Amino acid sequence: MTYTQHGSPAFKTWLDEQLAALTRDIAEVLRDNLVAVVLGGGYGRGEGGVVVVDGQERPYNDLDLVLVVRNPAVVPRGPLETIQAAWREKLFGIHVDMSRPQTIEQVKAWPHYMMWQDVLLGHIVLFGPPDVIRANAPDILLKPLPLTEALRLMLNRGAGLLFALRIAAGVAPREDDDFVRRNFFKCAQALGDTALMIHQKYQTPYAGRETVFAGLCEAHEELRNLDIRAAYEESLVFRSLPDRVTQGPPSVQQLHEMARSWSRMLLYLETNRTGKRWDTTNAYADWTGVREADVNAWKDMPKNLARNLVIGSLSYKHPRERLYRDFARLLGAEPFPTGWESISERMLRVWRRFN
Repeated sequence: MTYTQHGSPAFKTWLDEQLAALTRDIAEVLRDNLVAVVLGGGYGRGEGGVVVVDGQERPYNDLDLVLVVRNPAVVPRGPLETIQAAWREKLFGIHVDMSRPQTIEQVKAWPHYMMWQDVLLGHIVLFGPPDVIRANAPDILLKPLPLTEALRLMLNRGAGLLFALRIAAGVAPREDDDFVRRNFFKCAQALGDTALMIHQKYQTPYAGRETVFAGLCEAHEELRNLDIRAAYEESLVFRSLPDRVTQGPPSVQQLHEMARSWSRMLLYLETNRTGKRWDTTNAYADWTGVREADVNAWKDMPKNLARNLVIGSLSYKHPRERLYRDFARLLGAEPFPTGWESISERMLRVWRRFN
């Protein structure tokens, strides 16, 4: 299998053996309930990252697995979590992320989300029918993504950037040695990918995105003036070859500069998505319009009310609606307000629950 464009043949053989053993562990737990194990993410599309540590090649990105089962109600989460923890040790700290188990019928009904489009267009079946995804995923996933997906991406990468800022400022413990740098480049990539989605040019493979983005910058002055092209191109190199870009964590100043870029891209996205225009992120935060219509219909109101009550709020809107406004207000602030440490802690606690 081709999991990466840059690893040596020995590394690819090693990773093939590790994934085969991991798949066997999953199959032992799920037995006849297991239909398929599908590898998505960078390694699933053949563009996974490789780093060299003490002269040894190692994987860098998380392993993203989709489990297809017959009956999700009887999937034992405890044993699967044990497998995840054990394999994180074997894979030098790399996370093994597993989706919520999916049935074939659920695959057929996958919503038009970036995560499912990326799985469809870039995956390797480690166990089960080779066409389990291609034969069942809906055709809508082949169409350009709705801009609410760009908005969700911006929220998630803004959260990662805020985590990194808290660590760099010394108000939160370090997740791992490369957490701050990794989330800095993830945010930079999200800015460029958001622009690609706005102009219906987003593609699942990393290769070629920089060329498409350069063309968009030439064609659209407002995008060009956001001045994110160099950071985006570097982020794409980072995805596959982290050793070849800036070593060491970015400074607090660099993280704040990225926060300003995030804020400018948010306004660019929302202007294109809604047809409205805001001069500042505070003005955008004051806008009471609904961002995610698909989770804010009348039928969603009772569930949204319950969600908000859990976090001590009273609203019929999904909690992410408040998060969009809070992230815009905080990440767009220059400088951050007094007490931002406690404000951001609350925001991230809500984000972890409802992202």
